[in-house]
Amino acid sequence: CGEETGGRRRVSADEESPVKGVRAEPGRTREAALILPFVGLALFSPPLIGLFASDARVFGGPLIVVYIFVAWAALIVGARALSRRLAAEEAQDSGP
Repeated sequence: CGEETGGRRRVSADEESPVKGVRAEPGRTREAALILPFVGLALFSPPLIGLFASDARVFGGPLIVVYIFVAWAALIVGARALSRRLAAEEAQDSGP
């Protein structure tokens, strides 16, 4: 079947997987989807954002603005990946 490597199970070519090469344990994707909004809250909490309030500039913009946009983009990418994985798992579960 699959091969264990570094805590992740590698899937052989003949097995279906929602994410190429890695198969999640049942329920792990749903748990990650439930945790993602709380990660967003933590990323945008005033104490954490305050760490980036300085005169430093990155690519010509203030560090705090760059942090907010990078964190926002990371949350969007994470949500997209989780939604695709959830859809693939549900299609696999309801398949023939």
